[in-house]
Amino acid sequence: DQMGPNAYLIYMPGTPQQKSYELHEQLVIGRRPSTPDEANSRVTVPDPLVSSRHCVVRRSSDGRIYVQDVSRNGTRLSGRRLVPNVEVEVEAGEIVQVGDTHIFQLYVETTEVPEELPKDETIAMRNTETEVTVLVGDIEGYTALNQHKGAKQVYESVQRVFAALQPVIEANKGTIKEYQGDAIFAFWEYNPNDPSWHYLSACRAAIELDNKTKELAQDSSIWEIDDHPLRLQWALTTGQVIISVMGGTRPTGMAMVGDAVNYAFRLEKFANDATGNILACARSSELTASGFEFRDLGEKQMDGREPEHVFSLVRSK
Repeated sequence: DQMGPNAYLIYMPGTPQQKSYELHEQLVIGRRPSTPDEANSRVTVPDPLVSSRHCVVRRSSDGRIYVQDVSRNGTRLSGRRLVPNVEVEVEAGEIVQVGDTHIFQLYVETTEVPEELPKDETIAMRNTETEVTVLVGDIEGYTALNQHKGAKQVYESVQRVFAALQPVIEANKGTIKEYQGDAIFAFWEYNPNDPSWHYLSACRAAIELDNKTKELAQDSSIWEIDDHPLRLQWALTTGQVIISVMGGTRPTGMAMVGDAVNYAFRLEKFANDATGNILACARSSELTASGFEFRDLGEKQMDGREPEHVFSLVRSK
């Protein structure tokens, strides 16, 4: 069989509610009841926090499996919030969560069905205020670079850099909200089952990203602008935001509103040779001081803000 072994979504594995759904070409998970014609392609979850059409799990012709969030409240894959309308590959054993409490585990023939529900997987998904750690990275000298180099050469180099950095963020279970020209914007969301996870993971990712960028800067097949060395500056901020989706009944993107976002984009501009490449707000530094070494840079004055204490992330302890 070209599509490979049989695959199933196991609803609430290891509980009395456990139910198995075979995945042929695709399964649509949502609140709306299925019609007789949809019996093999739709999974109904009667919960007001689940959108009528919440997410789509699809199997490609080569057997690989993908999930796409199309909801108002968000979908998680193994604890990581998905960006709306972007397909993400699902590996055997991974957890897809819709609503606050409903999980589906991907089972592929040879994988073992768990005896009980995986712990610490479900996280509230409503559009309410939540704490996040934001990580913003920006390419140094991008404006001048565009003025002196061809747009195509700059664009292609930047795209290759971001493509190489993306797996680092995903490996640390961060969500990439967007790319803004020369900037990458990612975040880690508070998990009540592991309250320190989001800020520790973000710091770990920042260090790995900084190291990866230094590798990429030496690779002319990635960064082909010889007379403008590649350097990214990073900023970490932690604070309360509201996360929602944009696009009415057909979500087209993710919106995040909160001071932590504005602060991160401003803070990143202060990074230079003297400060180091990764700056952090006082809260991020305070929360992660047990696992990471910081250098106190004193107070900095930013446009439209009161003077604030800034720290440089040096290394993990």
